[in-house]
Formats: sequence, C-alpha cells, structure tokens
Amino acid sequence: MKAYLWPVDGTPPPTKTSARWRRFVERHLPSVVIYLMVATLVAVVLYPHMVITVPSGHVGVLWKRFGGGTVLDPRLLKNEGFNLILPWNVVFLYDLRLQSFTESYSATRSPCSTKRSDQITNKCWCSRGSAV
Repeated sequence: MKAYLWPVDGTPPPTKTSARWRRFVERHLPSVVIYLMVATLVAVVLYPHMVITVPSGHVGVLWKRFGGGTVLDPRLLKNEGFNLILPWNVVFLYDLRLQSFTESYSATRSPCSTKRSDQITNKCWCSRGSAV
C-alpha cells in the first residue's frame, strides 16, 4: 500500500523549516531594522569621541572621568595608532621625540667691541600637545 503525501482529513502537511523561518523574518524584520538603525545612529554620533588616533612619536595619557583620574601605569598608556576609549574619558597627547635646533646669537661685550657669533644647540622635550 502506498503512503499518501496529503492527509486524508484535508489538513495541510506540517510546515517545513524554510516556511517557519520566512514567517519569523516577516514578523520580526521591522523591529530588527529599527534596532539596527538606532545602533548605527549611536555609533555615528559617538565615533569621534571613542576612536583616538595617536600619531607617530606621541603617547596618549588616559584621563578617566569615573575611574580615578589620570592613568599612571605605563602599560596602560595609549600607544601609537588606533585606540578605542569610552566616550566620557579624555586622552592627552604628549610628544616623545627629542628635538634639537641650533641658533646663532650675536652679542657684544661693550659698545666699542666687535660682534661675536656663537652657535648654541638646544635640546628639549616638547610640551603637551592637546586633549583629544
């Protein structure tokens, strides 16, 4: 005896997985789209406050608003490159490069003496850059 594909009483066969999945997507798609749009808007608004790029030769010192202030641990300093922080924290950039420059000065010892030129080489660490 052959088995029939359709039940004799006229009820439809059990739904397949693809039909259940399609029904789930049709039912929940509007709410999923709204959540994704809100998440995208929040990401676009907070991106400039959360993504910090520390340039070459600099280091970022993190100041935590709700976490005790300045982070003094050298292992937790923000290194060069792309860094993520929480939007309420601030990163201060410091230049670590040693800069040297030579300047010539003209000086006179008395009004009647000749001018003498000295060259002085200055080496200094630059001051703090800016808060990012």
